[in-house]
Amino acid sequence: MMVLTDELEDNIFNNRDIEGNESDHGEYMDSDDDYSTDETESSSEDDDIGESPPTTSQEDIELRDKVVSVLGFLDIIGFKLVDFLDGLSWGNIACVQDTKVRSERTVLMRSDKLLGILKRWAFPPRSQGSKNRRAQGASTVMNTFATQYVQAAISRELEDLAPHVKSSATDSEDILKQTLVSTSFQDLASVMQPNAPILW
Repeated sequence: MMVLTDELEDNIFNNRDIEGNESDHGEYMDSDDDYSTDETESSSEDDDIGESPPTTSQEDIELRDKVVSVLGFLDIIGFKLVDFLDGLSWGNIACVQDTKVRSERTVLMRSDKLLGILKRWAFPPRSQGSKNRRAQGASTVMNTFATQYVQAAISRELEDLAPHVKSSATDSEDILKQTLVSTSFQDLASVMQPNAPILW
């Protein structure tokens, strides 16, 4: 049995496997992706009257049936979707160590579909032609995550940038006048673009 040290546990969880709801957000998704009928959308008198529902292909039906089957099985074993996603996503040490879980997680992390999934979580699509407000989805959570992620990324970039913009002034001076007046925007750009692209 594998015994995890604190350092190893940290590495496991910090490393990737290389392996009511209404929103005033703008229209992020393309109109071609507006197909969802979210029960959290408010109704309006002039919405979707007389419009036929979008056509459903056999492929769409098969996917829906498989999703419903999986959700039904989760109900049978008393397991919620959120708990499944948490376990799959480095939820605990046992899930991290399991070969099958690691394999499926790697497939998800490398999938071209992942970006689309995250976008739909942030900006759920609406029924085609709908004038209802877009369902909020996970926009609040994703805004919080995005802010924290960018802040952390910029903090790392500032640390990487520091040696490249260090002043040659003495401890008693903040910056030499000659250094200040001789610094151009192009000089800053040449240093910041490669070392701090997000901040730039």
